[in-house]
Amino acid sequence: MKFSANLGFLWTELSLPEAIDAAAAAGFDAVECHWPYDTPAQEVAAALGRTGLEMLALNTRRGDPGAGDNGLAALPGRTREARAAIDEAIAYARAVGAASIHVMPVLPRARRRMRPIATTSPMPAAPPRRMGSQS
Repeated sequence: MKFSANLGFLWTELSLPEAIDAAAAAGFDAVECHWPYDTPAQEVAAALGRTGLEMLALNTRRGDPGAGDNGLAALPGRTREARAAIDEAIAYARAVGAASIHVMPVLPRARRRMRPIATTSPMPAAPPRRMGSQS
């Protein structure tokens, strides 16, 4: 089992390569991120190589957040833009060795519904430390 640091939430004050370094220092086995596209893939790949961490997943672009977008794949009339976001994510994922891509689908406003999510097994409180790691 691998423990992944979601860099969309952790170490957000750092650049993406620095956040990858911080995740390695904290004992995580892997990282994932929301939208890495402002950082050249070569810099992310170098940080992953330097730390030995794996990039588990990244998201496609979500469109124009200022206009209320939080995904494109389910929006009528935005197929071309959604396809471009998917193609961009595939290229970036290949360049950094990401295992998965989350396609941001978002339903049109009229069809959005909040549904509770239930889990059947508890998650551990914190990732295990690697041997020799102290803090």
